[in-house]
Amino acid sequence: MCCGFSSDYGCAPRVRATVAGSVEQRLAAQIESCKRAVRSEYSFDFLGTCDDSTDCPSGQACCSQWLWSGASLLECIAVSPSGESVCDYGERCVADSCVTRGTRCGDGECRRTDARVKCAGVVCGKDAPVCCQRGFEGKPACERDCKAAGEDSRAFEFVCSGPDGCPAGTTCQAGMFGSYCARLVDTANAVTLCESDADCPKDGCARMGKSAPPVCKEGHSPGFAHCSCD
Repeated sequence: MCCGFSSDYGCAPRVRATVAGSVEQRLAAQIESCKRAVRSEYSFDFLGTCDDSTDCPSGQACCSQWLWSGASLLECIAVSPSGESVCDYGERCVADSCVTRGTRCGDGECRRTDARVKCAGVVCGKDAPVCCQRGFEGKPACERDCKAAGEDSRAFEFVCSGPDGCPAGTTCQAGMFGSYCARLVDTANAVTLCESDADCPKDGCARMGKSAPPVCKEGHSPGFAHCSCD
């Protein structure tokens, strides 16, 4: 098993997980195994049971999962008969290894096949398929890639501009560093991107005590709209 403590990584013996309880309770013995095997001054924040879906049994996907705030998990999870993603933060992959229906491998994660992002109002084409924002104050633009020019520069990719750019069962979300597709909705650190009111979940404002559905409005990043309860 691969164990991470901030920048310190190491291997630990596999310990059989329990079946019941939360994911943290289920993996408690394995996490203790990590702490015994990897000596670090930092707190535990990563457990990897797979690198990509080729490490998983047939019919399972190597998923990036929520463990707790600041900690993540890679583990094999049975795919859904409906074809929807079963991963909190996406399936990890190498070429041609994606098992989530309608996805292909791109930059180590399974992305929706033939998805085209609307980048600041412009749909990116084949010659410049990536929506990239360079620097915190830059305007997103379609480019060939979104690699930072140097150690002191920053580049943030917008993978999607709405749910149509994401695998089935996931939403398009954005924080400070571009956008991503995820099944787990992060209401504390991200917003849900949209292109119309229909892209917003009808019960998206219920947890805020509001009965009216959210509306799609401009204002997250230049050229992108988000679901709002205001």
